[in-house]
Amino acid sequence: AAASGAGGVYRSNGTVKNSIVYFNTVSGSPDDLNTTVGVTYTCASDGNTSNGNITGDPLFRDPAGGDYRVSWASPCKDAGDSSAATWPTDLNGTTRILYGAVDIGAYEATPSGSMFLFK
Repeated sequence: AAASGAGGVYRSNGTVKNSIVYFNTVSGSPDDLNTTVGVTYTCASDGNTSNGNITGDPLFRDPAGGDYRVSWASPCKDAGDSSAATWPTDLNGTTRILYGAVDIGAYEATPSGSMFLFK
């Protein structure tokens, strides 16, 4: 939980794209503040479904255990803006676009047990 501002992202300008901003709060505020401008292809619980945004639970594999890769069933899978994926790999070193479109978040979804299969 944040101390002030917004639960996940507080910005006065700039953009948020292909990101997961979920399970964050500050005094009951949603995960992102002012998501009508500059937020696209992002998963947040704030109810904004315009500009490619989604609001469903990102279905992380094991957040309690620190595994924030999205599961194979995640609504974030193949839901991002591929033109904004400028790095060839995700944070695990997995090929960034595996199945047609980039996944929202820092990691590409892979079938369970194949974390490094697609390097």
